[in-house]
Amino acid sequence: MKEDAAFVKIAVIVNVDNVQKFLERKNIVSKYRCSYFPCHKLDYDNYDCRSCYCPLYDICSKKAKAGEKILFGGYLLNNNILACEKCSFIHKKEIVEFIYDQLDKSVSIENIYSKLKNKYMEENNMNRVRGFEVCKDYIDKDITLPIRKTAHSVAYDLETAEDITIPSIWKTVFKNLGKFLTGNNEFDPIKPTMIKTGVKAYFGHDEALFLVNRSSNPGKRGLILANSIGVIESDYYNNPDNDGNLIYAYYNIFPTDLHLKKHDVIGQAYFQKFLIIDDDHATGQRLGGFGSTDKK
Repeated sequence: MKEDAAFVKIAVIVNVDNVQKFLERKNIVSKYRCSYFPCHKLDYDNYDCRSCYCPLYDICSKKAKAGEKILFGGYLLNNNILACEKCSFIHKKEIVEFIYDQLDKSVSIENIYSKLKNKYMEENNMNRVRGFEVCKDYIDKDITLPIRKTAHSVAYDLETAEDITIPSIWKTVFKNLGKFLTGNNEFDPIKPTMIKTGVKAYFGHDEALFLVNRSSNPGKRGLILANSIGVIESDYYNNPDNDGNLIYAYYNIFPTDLHLKKHDVIGQAYFQKFLIIDDDHATGQRLGGFGSTDKK
C-alpha cells in the first residue's frame, strides 16, 4: 500500500528499530483506537495521527541542540532532550498530507523541514529579528518585559522577578578580619548575589546582548556588578539550564543590606553587532546556562 510505504519511510528516517511493530501500529490512524489520543492540543476534526512517529524529530532535535530557534512548539528539557507534547503543527491534516507527498517524491527531510519552517514562521509571525520573552518557569509570575523609557534610550530596563535581599559585603569583610586577627586564615569568600529577571532574549547569531548597571545604582543603592558587564550570546536563549534567564550578579558595597521588591528596575541591557576575524573557526556549542561557555 502507498500508505504503508510512507510509514516505512518514516520508520527508517527516525530509526525505529522494529519496523514491523511500527507498521502493526498504523491503526493509530484511527483515533478511536488509540489510548493516548489526544496527545496534542489540536482541534479534533483537524487531527491527523500519521505523524505519531514524527519524521522531523531527528532534524528538529539536532537543530535545537545546535542552538537554532526551536520551532513547531518543541522545547529542550534539562537533559537536552527535545520535548514535543506542545507541537500541533505537524499533526494538522494539510501538513501531514504535505509530508507524505514530499516523502513519496523522495524529497529530503532537510528540504521538507525548510519548507515547513518557512510556512510555520509565516503563520506564527516568527520572522523576528530580536526581542524579549518571559522564561517558561515565569509565565504565570507577572513578569514585565523590558522597555526603553525614552525615544533616544540605548538600553532596555530590566526588573527583578521576585523580592530579594542583597547582603552587605562588609559582613563578610569584618568576619574575615576577625579571623585574621585571631590567626585564622580560612576566609569566607565574598560572593555576589544573583538576581533573576525571568526574562530571556532572542537575537541574531552575529549579535550580543550586554547587561550593564544602572548609572544610579552605585551611588544610591551601593550596587556594583561583579563581572563589570554581562555578555550574553545568542545561544544562551532557551538553554537547557535556565531557559536563557537574564541574571545580574551584584555586590552591595553599602554597610547595610539592600532589600529589593519585585518589579524594581535592577539593570539595563542593550544589543550590539560584533565582528570576527578572517581565520575564525569556532565550532564549540554551549552546554548550559550561566557561566557555561568555558565548559568542555
